[in-house]
Amino acid sequence: MARNADGTRARLLSAARHEFAAFGLAGARVDRIAADAGSNKAQIYYYFGSKDQLFDTVFAAALDDLVGGIPMDVNDLPGFAAELAEAYEHDPDLLRLVSWQRLERGARRERRERRERRAGPTPRAAVEATQAGIAQIAEAQAQGRLSDRYPADVLLHAVLHIAALWAPASRDLAWSGQPPPAPARDRIIAQMVLDLVAV
Repeated sequence: MARNADGTRARLLSAARHEFAAFGLAGARVDRIAADAGSNKAQIYYYFGSKDQLFDTVFAAALDDLVGGIPMDVNDLPGFAAELAEAYEHDPDLLRLVSWQRLERGARRERRERRERRAGPTPRAAVEATQAGIAQIAEAQAQGRLSDRYPADVLLHAVLHIAALWAPASRDLAWSGQPPPAPARDRIIAQMVLDLVAV
């Protein structure tokens, strides 16, 4: 019985990941998630409590998987950014989920307070990795190994955003023509980060 429950939960998470990436929290429909998972709406509420908590679970798992798969190396931030860029290229749903989370969850204080009251899962590994990354960058800046033109937290977030420059979820550069091939994109991203962090 536990194996069936684990399988149902996994199918619901997979279907929800695609649904939330495509439509966001507000546009996602539990009917479609249940149908795609070969399950029913009651199972969604049984396992996750609500559509909001299902989104939180999907979001936390996606970020935790990314952080577990690509650990930050403070001694090679350009390489870290290039690896992230490749991950975004291979998993376009990831940045779409991040974008939806920012649009629908991150902007307003009231939303944050409501979310805290719901106490959905948080991307613990991502939070811990971000805090550790900021501390490592600050230490490297204090030692003169990285530029201190920007505070450590700003520098880390700049690296993360540079890595997403050509991500499928970002159409910022679409008007300028065809993007360069993937290897060239990775080299450009790595060089941009190198220019940012160089002492």
